[in-house]
Amino acid sequence: MYPLVYFAYALLRGHLLAAYPYPFIDVSTLGYPQVFLNAGGILVGFVAIALLAVGLDHWRKPIL
Repeated sequence: MYPLVYFAYALLRGHLLAAYPYPFIDVSTLGYPQVFLNAGGILVGFVAIALLAVGLDHWRKPIL
């Protein structure tokens, strides 16, 4: 929930001040479709890493 709220805040703040905190969400340069595509790619990356970590945790044998 927090990342989504921060993303919305960053877009709103960038719109109001015409200064975006990260170049991959700079709407004035990239446009909204590319910014949302970039954010979706980052989301997919985080989910993939989380699933990999959980999968490795379930795969390894318990230490006694």
